[in-house]
Amino acid sequence: MRKMNEMPKTEQPREKAVMYGITALSNVELLAIMLRTGTKDKNVLDCASELLDRSGGLSGLPRLSLGDLCAVSGISKVKAVQLQACFELVQRISAEELAVENITEHPEKFEAWLRIRLGGKMQEELLVIYLNRAKQILGMDTVFRGTLDSAAVSPREVFRNALSRHARYLILVHNHPSGSLKPSSQDINFTSRMIEAGNTMGIDIMDHLIVSQNGISSILACHQFCSD
Repeated sequence: MRKMNEMPKTEQPREKAVMYGITALSNVELLAIMLRTGTKDKNVLDCASELLDRSGGLSGLPRLSLGDLCAVSGISKVKAVQLQACFELVQRISAEELAVENITEHPEKFEAWLRIRLGGKMQEELLVIYLNRAKQILGMDTVFRGTLDSAAVSPREVFRNALSRHARYLILVHNHPSGSLKPSSQDINFTSRMIEAGNTMGIDIMDHLIVSQNGISSILACHQFCSD
């Protein structure tokens, strides 16, 4: 193993970034800068490479748990939390960028963000996304964690939050850790219940999406619901 100080300056990530700009760095080199140091047996580039292998690439990094990160050589609990903070910032930046757009005009950006946000979660989460009349994102809340059923979430709570944000539309999103994109009977019953409540409140359920590592599916596209 070559130590970092034995490598030419042009191959050391921080020095390379200074000389050529941050965009000149590879994924491994960028992660190495975030990790800062390696171990006595591995330099920081090797540690960064192991991290990418464990995550399956950049898109898998935000899905790694604290335990997953700490299982990589050279990543302490402190470093793991710092990495999670960086990954969370990236997700929030993406969410802010989406907020200024009509998401129906850029569905690929929206779906890519959802897969990063929820696709790798090991526990089900229900995310409610609030939109204005221009179908721009006003905000979002994780309103439930656990196995979703028709009685798990109070429509009153969801629509109280929607009214406080002056939302016109809602998108419901939850993940399936199993990888399945097929809605359960509970998913369908919950969707019907929310549509009915939305009709009463004058707030449309624009969609209910299921997200997994295998993709995204729309419950509304696959099932008919009464809109009266």
